Amino acid sequence: MKKLIILLAIVFLSGCGLLDKANSTLQYVNEMTDYINEADKFANDIPQLVDEATQNPENVQALEDRLLSMKTEIEEVNELEPPGVAEDLHNKVLGYNEQALEGINLALNQIENGTIDPSFLENSELLTTIDEIREIKSNLESLGN
Repeated sequence: MKKLIILLAIVFLSGCGLLDKANSTLQYVNEMTDYINEADKFANDIPQLVDEATQNPENVQALEDRLLSMKTEIEEVNELEPPGVAEDLHNKVLGYNEQALEGINLALNQIENGTIDPSFLENSELLTTIDEIREIKSNLESLGN
């Protein structure tokens, strides 16, 4: 009887561990999906914001705010602890995020210096990097299933 109780306790505790892992994976997938959706929105918004900022100095603040907001999003994602099944995917995202941060920092430096050059979008490959982040979404969705 004592052995049966110990065995049931072990089975129950290991089952809780599996549930925790599943919840952790689901939470990670949800957070990364939100991030990818935000990156997608950023990629759609940024060309127009750059154009508006180069046309009218009053619009520079909106561009700077959007760049800083995305920079914060990236930094928060970089701090996520991926579940074991998502480590390779997360490392890929970290690499893309590093490239995106370089482009964002370039733009922020231009704003600080008062010289916004719309070609930074092509030169920094910021939008290409965001496209690569978007492509990860299908891999991420397979983790959630």
